[in-house]
Amino acid sequence: MKQILLFLLLTASSWVFAETSTQDKLNRLEAELNDVRQEQQAVYQNYQMTRDLRRLEVQEGSPPTSQYPYGKSIYGTDINTPPPNYDDVVRTQMEREQRIQHYTNELKGLSARYLELEDRRRALLELIKKLKQQQGS
Repeated sequence: MKQILLFLLLTASSWVFAETSTQDKLNRLEAELNDVRQEQQAVYQNYQMTRDLRRLEVQEGSPPTSQYPYGKSIYGTDINTPPPNYDDVVRTQMEREQRIQHYTNELKGLSARYLELEDRRRALLELIKKLKQQQGS
């Protein structure tokens, strides 16, 4: 009789221990899922900001020669306004193109990171679903 009681006690304790272990694992996975979601949101917000910066840079499209940098006059509207320095114009255009390329590269990287996080999120959701099914059984 003592052996049967001992056996039942050991079986029940192992079942409770397994249940606690599963619940702990489930809690860890849900915490990790929450972290992934937060990082995904931050990446998306960074993507939006970078996209807007790039869009503004592209829309600025008017060449810097249209405005004289030292005064309110626009080149060509006043005979006394000297033309801008060619080297300054070329340098400004190159800097603008470099910023656009930098934003484009950053957008590609953010997009790739977001997709990585999405894959991780889906995998975590699948694991959580399986654990909940095991726990319910």
